[in-house]
Amino acid sequence: MLRRNSPARDPRFIRVLKPIWSYQNGRPLTQWYGHVHVVERRAIGQWFSVDLDSGEEQWSTRGGRANTFCGVDSGVIVASEMRSDGPWTLDFGVYGRSLETGEPLWTSHREGVRGQVLAWLDKVPGFTNGFRDRPLFVRDGRCFCNSGRVLDVTSGALIGRHQETFTRPPDPAQRLYQDGRVELTQGWLSARTERGELVVSFARGGTQAYARTFAGVGGNYFSYRLAGNALFVISQNAKGAQLLMNGTRHGEVIASAQLTLDPNRHARIETVSDEHLLVSIDGRDLWCFSLNSLPSYRHATT
Repeated sequence: MLRRNSPARDPRFIRVLKPIWSYQNGRPLTQWYGHVHVVERRAIGQWFSVDLDSGEEQWSTRGGRANTFCGVDSGVIVASEMRSDGPWTLDFGVYGRSLETGEPLWTSHREGVRGQVLAWLDKVPGFTNGFRDRPLFVRDGRCFCNSGRVLDVTSGALIGRHQETFTRPPDPAQRLYQDGRVELTQGWLSARTERGELVVSFARGGTQAYARTFAGVGGNYFSYRLAGNALFVISQNAKGAQLLMNGTRHGEVIASAQLTLDPNRHARIETVSDEHLLVSIDGRDLWCFSLNSLPSYRHATT
């Protein structure tokens, strides 16, 4: 059954969202394929930290070689350098910086003299130092590296070796984007983009409960995002960019926000957390929306 008459089409049912704060520092919010992360009630970009509740800047600094966020543990941000030279794009280097101040704490590309030489080569402008190790993941105060090294996350010191194969299972949002469908408790949610439109449908017991089409939606992970009971969508057209928060079970629009009135300005979803939604405009303006006032939203996917 195609759901045609729903609260999605009646403005009386739609909550208008307003940002609780906005932030910019005169530089791009992210580098390469990065995005703004939510960590310990902070919004972390490359490289800055903003209090998630007030929007107050805690620190802002240039990152040097490090331009890619890899993880946080024990008050340390672990980062690497993403480079794209010719047909490939790879991460190089293992860098630790303070979560509290943003200052560099340590660099560990290899051990001994070789590591010292590789760290020195970081100072050569534009040089792609492909012999550097890189972080795979951060867990329990340790940084697990591609070479098999395990580093103490607070100091960068070698504390062991590992033979783990790095596999991070995709979360529901990634599965919806990568596979085009994801199983929720009440049924299957499907999404696909074609010719600038996002087609979303929901099926229970093999029967389609509804189908909706959103115009002006890009086919990338930053244009639509599943989180909890809601699908967040950014729709862009001649009137600008609009954020739509849609319930997954019935397809109704729960809330919306007008992001821009200029069709030449680009908006994207950075992060959806338990309580906040971060959206960027042209990669330089960061807007934060509170989700606490929306009883229909629960981050735990159901």
